[in-house]
Amino acid sequence: MTRLRNTFTLFAFAMVLAGCASLGNEPAHGFKQQWLYAEGVHTAVLDATTSSLNAGTIDAGTAEVIAKKADDVQVILVAANTAYAAGDEAGANAKLATALTSLQILQDYVRAHGGAK
Repeated sequence: MTRLRNTFTLFAFAMVLAGCASLGNEPAHGFKQQWLYAEGVHTAVLDATTSSLNAGTIDAGTAEVIAKKADDVQVILVAANTAYAAGDEAGANAKLATALTSLQILQDYVRAHGGAK
């Protein structure tokens, strides 16, 4: 079961990176670059959520839910960085892949509702 989950996680991570490449964003290489990229996406999601709230394209409740989910992703990013620092590269990459997938979903949702287009 764990092997299947790891395979799925790596597949999802590859899809996120492929999506970035198709949008003209150069995919990050190496854990630290990918982690920094994820931090940037996290910030972009929060900024787009604030912009959407100010523009009236999402309501305060929706913005609060997005912010909470972004906070949850931040916890995963911290755990990924901690795992990497402890030498658990496989665990760190799995956590990072989960975070990037979650951020992509949040980013797509905000974009669909009038956020950063």
